[in-house]
Amino acid sequence: MTELRRAAATDAGALFAIVQRAFAGNAASGPGPRWKRSLAFLEDCLAHEEGWCILEDGALAGGFLVFRRPEGLWLEGAFVDGARQGAGLGQRALRLLLEREPDTVWRLKTPAADRRDCHFYEKLGFVRTGEEAGRNGMTFALYEKRPAERQG
Repeated sequence: MTELRRAAATDAGALFAIVQRAFAGNAASGPGPRWKRSLAFLEDCLAHEEGWCILEDGALAGGFLVFRRPEGLWLEGAFVDGARQGAGLGQRALRLLLEREPDTVWRLKTPAADRRDCHFYEKLGFVRTGEEAGRNGMTFALYEKRPAERQG
């Protein structure tokens, strides 16, 4: 069973270890954001932003970082332990997260060269809205997911 719970400061070390396994060998994602490279920065994110733990059958299996901004919610980070990837856990968990705030605009950016990531977000209803140049010649795909129109 897939569940979410708010991350606590005490989860930082375990989440950072999962981040390392989640992105191991993924050259398309590049060096990534600081939370991916620095435990101290991830700890800071958990202290000042929203962190979520993905639990599968009660065991910590991944996480999300969500930044609340005036224009909506930014999905700053999404990761599933490398050993658990490919079985639908990320999709189930992200659906649960999105359901928590169904009337909110969600945004994210991911390396445009990482086709696996782009496909993942598109399957979950995110629409590519553009691109953004990053450091070292990297290009990011920008995505957004708007609230569904209410029937009635």
